[in-house]
Amino acid sequence: MDTTKQSYIPALKWHWATVFYDRFIALTMPEREIKDKVIALTDLKPKEKALDFGCGTGTGLLIGCEKESKASFYGYDVDPEILNIAKGKLPDTVQLDLGESSDLPYAEAYFDKVWSTWVFHHLKNDEKEKALSEIKRVLKPNGIFVLGDWGRPQNGLMSLLFFILQLVDNFSTTNANKKGAIPHLIREAGFSSIEEKAYRNTIFGTFRYWLVRS
Repeated sequence: MDTTKQSYIPALKWHWATVFYDRFIALTMPEREIKDKVIALTDLKPKEKALDFGCGTGTGLLIGCEKESKASFYGYDVDPEILNIAKGKLPDTVQLDLGESSDLPYAEAYFDKVWSTWVFHHLKNDEKEKALSEIKRVLKPNGIFVLGDWGRPQNGLMSLLFFILQLVDNFSTTNANKKGAIPHLIREAGFSSIEEKAYRNTIFGTFRYWLVRS
């Protein structure tokens, strides 16, 4: 899929910073702990098809392969540079696809499980809605979607820290997260249920885990 004309926000905002993504996250965030929990909530089973929506450098897919080696894994991202990094980290059995969040190249009801970590705060509200609609489309009936991302700050300190992140990143794509609007957007996309399973306060704000069923 051709994404040369698409505008997107790289993982660390600037294209030149992509090569430093893994190092930056390792220094500033409990990435392994957070992604371990996201993927554990999907409850992967042998022979299932699982999609990492906005897979980035592939850390989540590596964890998925460790947890359930007999599942089939797919990674999807809009950024060709970050997919090249993922390709160098992952086994050849993982399929990596490039494309827009609003147009997934998969058949209806193709996946048993989908997860997404630190992606939706990069999307504008209409892009969030389109992405959720596409995830709903490619999930099987009773399939599981786990969304992990910034949510409503748990307290004043978390609100201040997230405000600082917004100053560096942007306000247009992150305001919905800060206002706690993610569950509403998920319900509007037609998913049958949503449950917040946990949260984790970090140096950038409150990270929340939502377990969603198609």
